[in-house]
Amino acid sequence: MNSKAYFFLTCLSVIFLSCNENNEYYAFKHLSSGQWPRDSVICIQFDSLRLNPSDIYQADIVIMHNKSYPYQDLWLLIGNNLQDTILQYDTLKCKVCDRYGKWLSSGGGGMHQLSVPCKKNIRAKDSVTHYRFYIRHFMKDDPLVGIERIGVKISKT
Repeated sequence: MNSKAYFFLTCLSVIFLSCNENNEYYAFKHLSSGQWPRDSVICIQFDSLRLNPSDIYQADIVIMHNKSYPYQDLWLLIGNNLQDTILQYDTLKCKVCDRYGKWLSSGGGGMHQLSVPCKKNIRAKDSVTHYRFYIRHFMKDDPLVGIERIGVKISKT
């Protein structure tokens, strides 16, 4: 590897790590061909031992979409066991673009990423060994087009 490439990769690594220092967990599930069937539930699980019980966390749902997503909003049903061993379900309205069609997400080149707060003031519990998120859309389209990946980001507040 030449010195310019090594320098570039080193700088990129430093930037990436410094931008993500508060993230404890960040995972995506890829949707085949940018299509999300209505009956498809995305499950994301992580080990609670990664979280410090004395810290307070926030959970965000992260949506990666392309320019073919046809709506301003995305309605999701989110199940999680962050507060107890029993799953709790909530609906989440994700505003994807404004009324003029301008994307509210970051990105370029046809791919955009949107982070939507889902849960705040989370503390790790001894009774829960694995935290789970179950995510499904309840839009009218089947399949819903334009959604490439769905993820969860857990970060310290």
